[in-house]
Amino acid sequence: MPLYWNSPAFEVEVTIDRTARTSPIANGYRPEVKLEGNASLYPVYPDFLDDAGESIDRDAIVENPKRAIMHPLSEEVRELLRGRIKVGQVIALVEGSKRIGTATVTVLHDI
Repeated sequence: MPLYWNSPAFEVEVTIDRTARTSPIANGYRPEVKLEGNASLYPVYPDFLDDAGESIDRDAIVENPKRAIMHPLSEEVRELLRGRIKVGQVIALVEGSKRIGTATVTVLHDI
């Protein structure tokens, strides 16, 4: 069962920098997204997927690399990102000013 109520905006392949965190991440983790050349942070949350494309259990530990569908926190955030996300783009996953991983966009959905 998906973690979030709203439709996914895009799909990514996530790689977490294990040296940037003291503990592993689990499904339900909520980093922010930072686009290259843009100082803004966007609350867009991953729902990590298994090999069949189904949402993994909430609180299941995520291994590298892992597919995820990304859900904007709100429709306002979705509109801010519309036209700024492209297939092949690498975006940063951050905790405040700390970069904890990257996500390569693989599929566009509702964005």
